[in-house]
Amino acid sequence: MIVLVRDEDVPTVAEAVMARAAAAGLRPLPVDAHEEDPFALLGMLTGPRALIAQGPDQVVVTGLASLAIDEGAAWAEALSAACSAEVVVIEPRERGARVEVYDDGELDEAFDVPLGKGGVTRAPALGVLATTEAGEAAREAGLAAATPEALAEALAEALGAAVTDGEETRLCVFEAPEEEEVPALVASATVGAMLEGQAAGPVTSMLGQPVFGVTLAGTASLTGLRLELGGDALALLAIDEVDVVFRTATGGREARTLPAAKAASGALAFALPEAHLDRVPEGLADFDPTDMFATIQRIQAAAEARVDNTLTVLPRARGVRPGEGRLTLRATPLAGEVAAGEASVPVRIRA
Repeated sequence: MIVLVRDEDVPTVAEAVMARAAAAGLRPLPVDAHEEDPFALLGMLTGPRALIAQGPDQVVVTGLASLAIDEGAAWAEALSAACSAEVVVIEPRERGARVEVYDDGELDEAFDVPLGKGGVTRAPALGVLATTEAGEAAREAGLAAATPEALAEALAEALGAAVTDGEETRLCVFEAPEEEEVPALVASATVGAMLEGQAAGPVTSMLGQPVFGVTLAGTASLTGLRLELGGDALALLAIDEVDVVFRTATGGREARTLPAAKAASGALAFALPEAHLDRVPEGLADFDPTDMFATIQRIQAAAEARVDNTLTVLPRARGVRPGEGRLTLRATPLAGEVAAGEASVPVRIRA
C-alpha cells in the first residue's frame, strides 16, 4: 500500500505512525545504533518498518503493510483523523488497484482502477485528484503498468508522490512483540513427497523416502504419539503397515514397521508410546563472522538435532483402484496438552 498525507510534514506523520504502532504492541528500534552493523541493519530493513518521505506538497508513506496492523483503509482513516488532513491510500488488488480518500477520519471518495490490457491503464477518475503534470499525462495517455503493484506505484506518481533524494525522510523501524508459542505437534510433507503406483501394484514414494515428518514446537519435550492416516486417498489404497523412524527417550533412533489398525473414524491408527520428541529450535544458528569454524559447528549441530527430533512416516501400500486423492497424516499426543498436527500428500494410482 502507498499512503499520501496531503499538506503535512514528516515529523507529524511519523508521530502518528509511531503512536498507532505502539498501540498495537510494536516497539520502536533506534536506527542510528545499528548503522555500523550490516547484519542488524539488514534485519531491520526486512522487518516491520515504514518509510516516511516529504514530497512537494504531501508526505508519502510506504511499508505500512510490513507492520501487519491494519489494511490500507484503516491506516488512511487513522492518519487522516490524527493529522486532520486529507489522506489518499492506494492498494494493489487482484485485477487492478483501489484508491480511497479520507478527510478528517471520514471516507470522502473511493474508486477502483482496473488494470488495462496491453500494459496501459486509463484512469479518468484521477481527474478529481491529480493536479500535477504527471497526473495530466496519466489522464491523457494512460498509465504504463503490467501488474497491480506497478499500477499502484504509477497511480501514486500521478497523484504527486514523486520524492527526490534531497527531500526529508524518516525510517521508522519496529520490533514485533514475541508471540506466545502454543505447544503443538507440527506435521509436514517432506520435499517433493507423493505416493504413486498402479492398481493391483505397489504404491511408493520417490526413491522410497518418507513422505511425512513430525516435530515438536512450543514445549520442551513430549513422549508418546498417536498417528492416524486418513483422507480420500484411502479409497484408492490398501495400507497394510507403515515404516516409522523415531527417537526414543534414551536418545537412540529406532526404525519400526507398524501394522495398520482401523480406528472408529475410519482412519488407520498407530500408537507409539516410546516415541520421544524434543523441541526443534526455529531459524538459523547464531552467525559469527569472526569465527566461521564455530558457526559451521553450530549449524551442523542444529541440523543433527532436527534430524534426531523428527519422526518420519512412510506408508507401505498397494493400489486398489485408479484415481487421484490426498493421504492425510494426523499426529496427536498420547497424553498432555499439546495441539495436534496435520499434513497431506498427493496420491496418484494409474490403471
